[in-house]
Amino acid sequence: MTIVDPIDDVLSGQYSDAMRKELRRQLENLGVNLLLGTSLTEEPRTPPGVASTFTAVTTSKDKITADIWFRCYGVVPNSDYLSEDLGQARLANGHLDVSPELHLAGQKTVFAIGDLTAIPEAKRGGAAGRHAEVVAGNIGALIEGGELAAYQPAPPLILLPLGPTGGVSQLPGQDDFGGPEITSQIKGHDMFADRYAELFNLS
Repeated sequence: MTIVDPIDDVLSGQYSDAMRKELRRQLENLGVNLLLGTSLTEEPRTPPGVASTFTAVTTSKDKITADIWFRCYGVVPNSDYLSEDLGQARLANGHLDVSPELHLAGQKTVFAIGDLTAIPEAKRGGAAGRHAEVVAGNIGALIEGGELAAYQPAPPLILLPLGPTGGVSQLPGQDDFGGPEITSQIKGHDMFADRYAELFNLS
């Protein structure tokens, strides 16, 4: 397997160099070839997700022959459906400007949660649930005439499994990163399937 990415290293952002090094080590042991700081000169002629042998060339002149490819980038928030009034909170990149209480900018009774918002940490999967808890409380406060609570973004947090027994993690209050054992214990062995099954009352 080959991963091509224009970023210079895995896990860009606020994670430690030691954590990145451990992630690269595990990927190498799994036979994953990282081509970083480059991109394809053009997309393969076969559609993504369709098995068909092709050869692609990167901007750094690497040639890649593979049987299938997936596009794993380019997420654009789907916010253009908003009415003109609500759409005034829509930023140029499609994300929505929100107040500390998660009000949609310019609104007093409309809230936004999850990766639709312009909150940087909202791109992490667990953020939407934390947003929802604050918004649910604030809706109750609006009904009862109470004071609204501000959302406090979480500290750096990531759980990145590599199969059921590998991966790295960064947990709040953790001085160092977690390796395969703790990452597997928390998420890797079931990818939180049990948690969501319980949430939706599934057997």
